[in-house]
Formats: sequence, C-alpha cells, structure tokens
Amino acid sequence: MVDLYELKQLAAFADLGTLSRVAEEFHVSTPSVTRSMQHLEQYFGVPLFTRGKNRISLNEAGQLAVTHARKLLEAADQAVAQVRAFDQRVQSAVAGAVYVVEPKVDGLSVALEYRDGVFVRGATRGDGQVGEDVTENLRTIRSIPMTLPEKLPRLIVRGEVYMSRSVFEKLNARREIEGKPLMANPRNAAAGSLRQLDPKIAAQRQLDIAVFNLQLAQGRSFTTHTETLDYLRSQHFKVIPYRLLRTHSDIMAEIDCLNDTRMERPFDMDGAVVKLNDLADRETLGSTAKFPRWAIAYKYPPERKTSRILDIVVQVGRTGVLTPKAQLEPVRLAGTTVTFATLHNQDYITQKDIRIGDTVVVQKAGEIIPEIVEVAPEHRPAGAVPYYLPQTCPVCGAPVERDPDGAALRCTGAECPAQRLRNLTHFASRNAMDIDGLGPAVLNQLIESGLVKTAADLYDLTAADIAPLERMGEKSAANAVAAIYKSRDNDLWRLIFALGIRQVGEKAAKVLARRFGTMQALSQATEEELTSIDDVGPITAA
Repeated sequence: MVDLYELKQLAAFADLGTLSRVAEEFHVSTPSVTRSMQHLEQYFGVPLFTRGKNRISLNEAGQLAVTHARKLLEAADQAVAQVRAFDQRVQSAVAGAVYVVEPKVDGLSVALEYRDGVFVRGATRGDGQVGEDVTENLRTIRSIPMTLPEKLPRLIVRGEVYMSRSVFEKLNARREIEGKPLMANPRNAAAGSLRQLDPKIAAQRQLDIAVFNLQLAQGRSFTTHTETLDYLRSQHFKVIPYRLLRTHSDIMAEIDCLNDTRMERPFDMDGAVVKLNDLADRETLGSTAKFPRWAIAYKYPPERKTSRILDIVVQVGRTGVLTPKAQLEPVRLAGTTVTFATLHNQDYITQKDIRIGDTVVVQKAGEIIPEIVEVAPEHRPAGAVPYYLPQTCPVCGAPVERDPDGAALRCTGAECPAQRLRNLTHFASRNAMDIDGLGPAVLNQLIESGLVKTAADLYDLTAADIAPLERMGEKSAANAVAAIYKSRDNDLWRLIFALGIRQVGEKAAKVLARRFGTMQALSQATEEELTSIDDVGPITAA
C-alpha cells in the first residue's frame, strides 16, 4: 500500500525543489528520501522524475502524483481529526477511557446463534432489520465451531465472512480457464458463495470468518469487550486480532500500522475500528439512531493508480442503455488487476473530457468498481479527439435516443440481440425467477438457435430442445426443464421483477404484488391507482 509518509515527502519536494531540502525538513538523510521516491515510482509504476547530472525535477507523471498525494493527505488528515474528536468526546464523558483497535474486515457480516452449545442458525445482516438465512452454507466454513465447550442456553456472536486473497486468486484462475466471468473482488466472491443454493459449492469456495462481537451470552456476564473476545477464543471461535490502547497518538500509530501491513493479512480490509472497551461506559455513551457513540470507523483513503485509456467500448444493457467502459493498460489496484473502468454515460465523459489515449487516475469506488477520478490533459497524445457515444446501437444498428428523464442513451431496436440476452438472463436470475441451469451461455445458444425470443418461449422448451446445446446433455437438459417448470410456482413479485420493467426493482415488485395480488389485476391498474402507492412514482406508473 502507499505510504502516507512518503507521500508527504513527495508533496514537500514539489514545494522545496530538492531532495536535500526535503531531508532537512523531515530530519532524515538524503539517501532515505531518495529511497522513498524510488518506492513511490515502483508503486505508481511510472517514473516520477526527470533526472539530470546534478539535479532531478518532477516530470508530468510526478506532477500528477503530487496532486493526488495532496488529496490523499487531506483525506487522511480529516480522518485523523475525526478520531481525535471522537477521543475528546469520549474522554469528556468517561474518565480514563481505554480503547480497542481492530482491523475492519471487508467481508459479509453474519450473526451466528447457538443453543445449548450447538450451532442452530446463521444469517446475514440483510437490510438491517431482516437478514437472509444462510445456515447451511455457514456450516461449510471450517473455522465456525458446530459445538462449543460451554453449553450456554443461548449465545449469539457476530463475525465477518471473507474469502482469503489466495483462495480468491485461485478461484479466478480456475474461472478464467473455464471461460467464466471473473469475480470482481474477494468481498463479492464471499457474498456470492455464502448465498449459493448448493452448500457443496459454498464449501468449495473455502470461506473463512473473523468474529468481532459477542451479542448475547445467557448465563454469562462480562465487564469489557476484550473479555468477550477472549471468552469467544476459548470457545474455539476465530476472533479478530486487536490492540488495547489508551492515547490518541497510540491509536493513530496502530491505525497506520494496520494500513502498512494490510496486504500481509489473509483478508481484505478497508480501515480500522476504534471501540470503547468498558461495556458499562458504552451504556453511558449510548447510541444514535444508526451508530453507537462508543465506536468509530477509520476508513483508509482509496488506493489510486495512473493508467492509460487504450480504447472505449460500449455495452448494451438489458433495458437498451448504452454503457461506455474505458479499456485500460492493466494496473494493480486494491488487490486485483484492473483492465476496465466504468464511464457511466456521455455526460460523465464530456464533463471530465475523457479521450482515448489519455493518462488517467483510477480508483475503486467502494473498493469494488474501478472508476476514473481525473484526467491528465498534459499527457494527452497529439490528435486525441473528444469521444461521443455512437448514434446507432453497436449490436443491432438501430438508432439510439436519449432518455427524457436522464442522461442515458438507449437502443430503440425492439429485437436487439443484446437486450434479448440480458433480458432473459435477468428473467432467469436467482433474484428473479431463479431458474437454475439457464445461464447466459445456454440462453445465448437458445437465442441463436431460434428456440427462444421472449421469456414466454422458455416455458415451451423440452429436454430434447436443450440437450443438443454445447456443454449440455440429457441430464442437464432435464434438470433445466424441471427448473423452468418449478418457476411457475414462484411468488408474484418474482415475476414482476423478472419482467425487467424500468424503475421496478425487487422492493417495488414486492409492493406491487402485495397491493394487487394477481398479474391480471396489476395489468388492469390505472396510472392513478399506481401512483397512489408508496414507492411508485409517475415514471414507474407510466
């Protein structure tokens, strides 16, 4: 990870002009500063300096790096100020406060429930009120004990399920060989694995867990958070590592240490959590409607790298929206190799003046989706011209038009193959009609063979239609047909959502299903009836 201390030296070099003056400012040797600058060049992957016989100066890439260094340092300073304010607020209410500092694991939060020492249930956090039952898949995680040494009547703990980086890399390597789409990051891979319908698949993913909180322990009492963690460790839980600290300076030193060593840990982490250790003092401080007053999360600044735009490609989504993506020179970012970054729409491209050939700064929004932060126009190659999305669909050639209510460009072709495939893929997806065995590859073959044009055509398919397809057979075909037949019994909201109606997501689909009860009643509803429903506006109703 990037070293903030080295970034400070780089910013100082931009102000002072020589390595020796930077060394004086930081009370270190000139060779030490030289090594710091070399480390930064290795991190960014490009030379940052023009080196002469007796002098070095920042080149264009170096000037760009300084700009981003200042932004990262500003963000870090703000985070430090937030931790300091938190400490002052706690100390004013609680004398002699002691804190626990833990790494913030970037995974999927789950609650584990035990009855009489036996694991009985596990669920995700869900929407904060209702979680998703993933008990059977949690049973496949070896670091979760199925029975506990002490048989308390009831015990509930919370932990973060994650996929280690080594397992993630092996999984993606295997998927690449198999021609399957790569997982975006370990967090997404862990979440998808934990929600698998087949526990055998979840078991193959080799998930792990770090337990960080004891929520309920009937028959036991504790005075501090660290006592609960030590107790959980004695019950064979894999507990989050922690440090017990008292002063603001020690807290910040530990946060910096966690950042410096974060790539050495098996799990991804995007920050650190500072908690008051004394449980009674936590009760004194209380909580707001959303967050406890006795804890604060320190988010590390997002990792940023420079790259170059090789090309801009356009994808057509299931609703016909044209989505541009920048094809990048490969760059290692937040633990993965990034080759594409979203460009959202034409307005975004125009606003940032993004052109093919540009040198750009890339980061992962939320440590997940690569995005372009800014462009370095001073690096722009001669002849680079402004980019405009095509006026016709790149898949079917039909004209495109701009949404009157937004920035999206949309294909007008009713028979666009790209829309057809993505519509059918959405229809069969797990959160929609949940038709196992009808992935994009199979659906694409069904479309190309002329067997399927609309979702309704799926329900006329026979095993004999599907069996001849590539990588299919009689058994797989029979299973697919059985899954299609089973989907007829799905709840109404799944069908509404599966139809891919613009502005109608899962939440709106459930609302509509509860209100009307049948598809016939919904189809006969007036615009006035629809707009009278909460969560349904005039655009959705129309």
